[in-house]
Amino acid sequence: MKLFILICTVLLATAVAEPKCCAGPCKAPYQKYYSVDHLANRCGECCMLPQDFWKYKIFEFGLTKAKTDSPCADTKSPFKNQGDYSVYEKTVTHGFKMLNMTLDMYGPATIVEEVKDSNTPCCNGTCPEGTKKFYSVDHGFGHQPFCGETCLDPKKYKLYHLFEKNLTEATEYPTHPCMHQFDTKGGHYSVYTKTVTHGVPGLLAVTLDLWGEGR
Repeated sequence: MKLFILICTVLLATAVAEPKCCAGPCKAPYQKYYSVDHLANRCGECCMLPQDFWKYKIFEFGLTKAKTDSPCADTKSPFKNQGDYSVYEKTVTHGFKMLNMTLDMYGPATIVEEVKDSNTPCCNGTCPEGTKKFYSVDHGFGHQPFCGETCLDPKKYKLYHLFEKNLTEATEYPTHPCMHQFDTKGGHYSVYTKTVTHGVPGLLAVTLDLWGEGR
């Protein structure tokens, strides 16, 4: 896509948003070409006459003849937690009357790693070196009250505290703070229920043990 940006800059070209142009196979004699701009993290694909390839290749070194009818969707983003360039954004024409190209632009899909709940505690006892025990009590609104315990890097506390206002460092009872928190019945959160991961794994997530009210 550097090609199109360069043409716009040098030749004072314009870019006009248009309907999708190039989904699926190109109509003969046109063939499918594409280019990935890793700086902008976008992929553009178009239908082009093969004899014009060299003209555009001068400006866009990444321009490549496609092996499939959906080259962007078949190309994975190099960035973590991102999938193929399959999210359609817009269709534009770059250039001017003598030299222009209409292309569909795609962004990367986001990969959300599936994390299943577990029945095995993650954070019992003393936390590993470099982490500390934190907990949060949710007395319940539309759900059963519970207390959650986790081991976190204390340097990231402020970040997680933005999303969980009750998050507290377990300074008084560092091995099992929930066991010492009063529940709504006057007892303590002493019954282990399950271990869950909240957030987006690989981006911002935390795994914690949930403890219910004592019986």
